[in-house]
Amino acid sequence: MSQVPRTRLGIAAAALLLAVLAGAFFFLRSGASAGVGEPVIDGGFTMTVTKVERLARIGSESLGKAAKGQFVVVHLSVKNSGTRAQAFISDSQKLLAGGEEYPADPGAAVFVDGADSKLLYEKIKPGDTITGAVVFDVPKGVLPDGVELHERASSGGAEVSLRSGR
Repeated sequence: MSQVPRTRLGIAAAALLLAVLAGAFFFLRSGASAGVGEPVIDGGFTMTVTKVERLARIGSESLGKAAKGQFVVVHLSVKNSGTRAQAFISDSQKLLAGGEEYPADPGAAVFVDGADSKLLYEKIKPGDTITGAVVFDVPKGVLPDGVELHERASSGGAEVSLRSGR
């Protein structure tokens, strides 16, 4: 075999290997679809959906909010895997259902009880994890397919499937 074909074969093999590695890296970094309880990564955040609820109302009768349709409350833990303190912004998150995207309802999230409201207010220091909830107000009867979680509005996002256990 001449020297030229071996060189071309080596270059082609190296290019293929790089393409496979780049694809695997993108898949892991983008946090391609995972399920409830499985961590996903977007930017400097590692996020895990821990529970999903559908509610007609959040909070008490005297201090709460009724859904226009129904609330989908996505409970999650967020770890700052980055190098600087930053806030988790609920407005950057999207609920996916029936081919539609629904924005978060931060006004409803303030009525989430206990530690799960913490996510709205605190910057997360590098290495720290906090828990919280993101609330979405969707039409009655809509079953969520997934949630797209973002470090910030302009990041690529990571999808978590919410279809299991319906």
